[in-house]
Amino acid sequence: MKTKFFTKPIMAVLVALVMLCSCFNIFKLDNSISAEANMPPNNQLNTYDTLYYFSDSSNASTFASYVVNMSIVQTVHLASLTPTLDNYVYEMYVTESYKNISNAYIIFEFLTGLSFDSHYVLDLTHQSTMTRLETIFSWWKLHNCSIMCVCGTDEDIIGPNYNGFLTYTDIHVNTDNFITFIDDILYNSTMDCGGNQEVENCTFILNETFSSGVLDDGLQGLYFHYYFCPFYLAMYEGYMTANNLVKPSQLFYAKSINFFCRVGEDLYYDPVLGLSYTFEQLCFLSAVTDCEHLYGLCLNYSTTGIDSGWLYDMYELRNVLNNDFEIYVYDSVFYSSTAYDYDNVFVAWCDMTLVDDIKIDFITDDEDLPYYNNYTGRSPISHKILSSATGGDGYGAPWLFMLTFSGGGSIIFPWHHYNTGTIDYLIYLYDYDGSCMP
Repeated sequence: MKTKFFTKPIMAVLVALVMLCSCFNIFKLDNSISAEANMPPNNQLNTYDTLYYFSDSSNASTFASYVVNMSIVQTVHLASLTPTLDNYVYEMYVTESYKNISNAYIIFEFLTGLSFDSHYVLDLTHQSTMTRLETIFSWWKLHNCSIMCVCGTDEDIIGPNYNGFLTYTDIHVNTDNFITFIDDILYNSTMDCGGNQEVENCTFILNETFSSGVLDDGLQGLYFHYYFCPFYLAMYEGYMTANNLVKPSQLFYAKSINFFCRVGEDLYYDPVLGLSYTFEQLCFLSAVTDCEHLYGLCLNYSTTGIDSGWLYDMYELRNVLNNDFEIYVYDSVFYSSTAYDYDNVFVAWCDMTLVDDIKIDFITDDEDLPYYNNYTGRSPISHKILSSATGGDGYGAPWLFMLTFSGGGSIIFPWHHYNTGTIDYLIYLYDYDGSCMP
């Protein structure tokens, strides 16, 4: 790929510009939360000379400063999505201020994850916001704007009824890369079981964050609802129909797919059978001791340290079983911790360094922009930020082999390809019985 701007130089310049901004007041914010800087016409053959940059990122002004000072475009309007995305979009919608924008580049960036109701459906306020965004984006597209959206929630999770705004974008960069992490683990488990899209006699031991909601909602708990259950229900659709199975718990029981969720100090819960165990009891369960395929899964969103309690349990269980089973950790803020320095411990985290490069390529009409298209989405160019990982370097770590580019530059997500693909996944995402056996 031909890249005009590289991450490290950009970041170095951005840091310097943060210091310059405090001295030269490049941006002057008014009550509409817009910022404008007039520069001499640039020397690049850009389609437009104006950028409207809407963002909830704390680094937005730094990036905007870089764009202005490098004369990438003549004018930049910076808008902070405050006090919230919902409030800002509502005001823009009812006042129709968005209709003042035409013939321009637009970057609309909301990195903060969207919230969901008790049934894990996008909450009503966000539903209205996404619907309004579709109206706004469609108007911008009709009036000759190039639109880039940077979103922190996977578009399948937003849902097909509310992600229509992405249809009007020229490129969508999605930073919710947790889905690539869990996709790989689930896919790896199918490979371990023979690679024929069959999984059985398989046990997952989850940390407390991964176990969110299981005590109250069972297999409708957050990560089961969005990841584990849709994946296996799509995979085994034909099997369940042939055997008159209607619930995930029935499928998991029939195939000996076991989950043990850490829900407290020295307490693990089985959402398939609805039973609880101490850690000592867990160590001697046949689903653990006789399991052919055992995995530890940890999700850590803490900004203060690793999940040492769960990790200690996993290392202790390894000693009891004399089995260095695989341990996978998704760390939102990567910690270079010696606690991870053991065999078969794999750590992934979100690498955001490429996002600024893509923004620059977007507003400079880089001819290689389509290269970023690496997964299937509503936007003609859909880019999923990939995980960086230990055990290999980021874009192609051995255990993240599903994240490599293939053929036309697409990433294959397993649950988008089993049976009839995405349709099955979405059906099971929104409608299934998550209760325990029987």
